[in-house]
Amino acid sequence: MTIHMILTREPSTLKRIESVMQDGDVILLASDGCYQARRLPAAWNVQALAADMKARGLNEPFENTTLLNDDEWVALITTNGQVASWT
Repeated sequence: MTIHMILTREPSTLKRIESVMQDGDVILLASDGCYQARRLPAAWNVQALAADMKARGLNEPFENTTLLNDDEWVALITTNGQVASWT
């Protein structure tokens, strides 16, 4: 499993990620990557840093997005294999 950590609001990033996504991969939205929440396919496993979403005024629930607190974020990163950062 790879965690694809999206840190940018640039829409072209999603096409690049889509070309390497595999079953079981996770999308993690952080920083300005949180703005991508509205653009992600419903089939993707999407998680987002709750504090980053809130800081950007993205308070509405997103159907396929699980919000993580800091402890959950650290656990996700440290218990899984690869992390790919997309900027």
